[in-house]
Amino acid sequence: MTVVIVAAMSAFAQRPGSVTSITLDDGNEAILNADSTWSFKREPLEDIRDDIFITLRDNRILWLKADFTYTFTRTMPKQSTTKIPRPKQYPNIVVLGRSSSPDLGVAAGTVVNDAYTKATAELRKILPTKIHKDAMKYLQACLRDEVKEHEAEQSHNQVKGAWNMEAKLTIPHHRVKKIIDCLELQLEDK
Repeated sequence: MTVVIVAAMSAFAQRPGSVTSITLDDGNEAILNADSTWSFKREPLEDIRDDIFITLRDNRILWLKADFTYTFTRTMPKQSTTKIPRPKQYPNIVVLGRSSSPDLGVAAGTVVNDAYTKATAELRKILPTKIHKDAMKYLQACLRDEVKEHEAEQSHNQVKGAWNMEAKLTIPHHRVKKIIDCLELQLEDK
């Protein structure tokens, strides 16, 4: 998101306890509060995913952070290289794990792992082609943290002495977002 500054804001000298506003390129206003938080005057059309940087006339840079805090800096902050491009909405993911064994306990023990493996493969499709070497390990850990084993819908039947198990994992888009957020957090310092 690129930004245009209101002409009246020449040096941005905010008095203690005052509120200031800046007009963004989409016509919306960012309200800057004295407690270093900011908000929009009206809700934006899309979610804020990235920080916004505004160069002021005195060459300071106003940094509107995606967590709705702000600060000033003299140089542009280094952007994280682990930022994952985000779609407007994540897909719902539904996978079916399968397992078969003469022992019901063995079949039950492996069927959810198969579902997790398939869900991880589906989540991988959301990520950029080139990712950190440990990303898949972290992705599966984030998946297991967000979607617990007991949430898998399991069924079984016995055919010719073998137990056939199925485990269905359904992950709605808002939980997919939580998993990707978790992954990004894990990769932040890598």
